Amino acid sequence: MENKENDPKKDGGLKNLLVPLLLFVGVSVAAFLITYFILNALK
Repeated sequence: MENKENDPKKDGGLKNLLVPLLLFVGVSVAAFLITYFILNALK
């Protein structure tokens, strides 16, 4: 009993979750690079 009508909705849901996830990863990477740069500058 699978409803194929739910597939597009699931894909849209994944995209809606993927955008904030990418933003979170991008911010995390940026913060990591900034921290890494500051630590190297202190050396």
